[in-house]
Amino acid sequence: MDKTHFRALTLNETQQLFRDIYGAVNEERFGLGLTRGVSSMWLRVVRHAGEVARAIRKDDDPLLICELPQLLCWYCSFCDKLGISLEEIIWRYFPYVCPTCYAEMCICGPRKEQDQENRPKQKDPALLDQIAARNAGRRPFSLDDYVSMFERIYGGHNEAAHIDGIFLHLMEELGEVAKLIHILKHLDRPAQARIRDVEMSSELADVFSWICKLWGNADARMWRISEYFELKMPDMKLSSLIEMVYKRGCPECHREQCASDCPGWNTMNGGDRLVTL
Repeated sequence: MDKTHFRALTLNETQQLFRDIYGAVNEERFGLGLTRGVSSMWLRVVRHAGEVARAIRKDDDPLLICELPQLLCWYCSFCDKLGISLEEIIWRYFPYVCPTCYAEMCICGPRKEQDQENRPKQKDPALLDQIAARNAGRRPFSLDDYVSMFERIYGGHNEAAHIDGIFLHLMEELGEVAKLIHILKHLDRPAQARIRDVEMSSELADVFSWICKLWGNADARMWRISEYFELKMPDMKLSSLIEMVYKRGCPECHREQCASDCPGWNTMNGGDRLVTL
């Protein structure tokens, strides 16, 4: 496989790729509106996170590398469902700093839990806007650039070296989104919009950061994965993997636009077997 066939996808292009393939069928499956079908769609995100957990527990790198694109796909589709732009929310909350300690190389560690009174207010919108303006020239361009950014911000933490700890953090954030979905359903429309634009956007940005950290950890073992799939891409990037899996459309029904009769949907077995790269 010649890696020159692939280029770095931006966040907008990544989200648009999944929208082109699954946008219409997801409207059919989950309906329109901010809350209609939202729980069912998030369950698909959680389901593929469970497959990632299985891959981690069994030290199954090929399964992990097949599940991460599907997890990202459903995550992007969920953001689309809520009308949330990844390009907007990721830079809003991660303008090349940790949004808790505001350091380019995170220094939170135990301090986050122990020094509650003296640490600055986390995710302060005004402060983050100032930092974003100051760091505008360093704003990541591609999906892979964001992976690198998160590695720089959090790579110094001991827990960042262990995929088990990264996944536990991801699951914590998935639970936070689930909590907000439950709240969302019991509010009027103006309150729903506020929850989506603030709390939900913040939690979804956190989810994305941990997906990137999962990839960063898996990338360290890419030579094993590359060998398994007989690829000549030991330094394969996340955007290259996304394009490899979805370059012909849906990898289950092999159509440019997935349809309601897709076997991956009807048999509920999408993710239970390895995607062909």
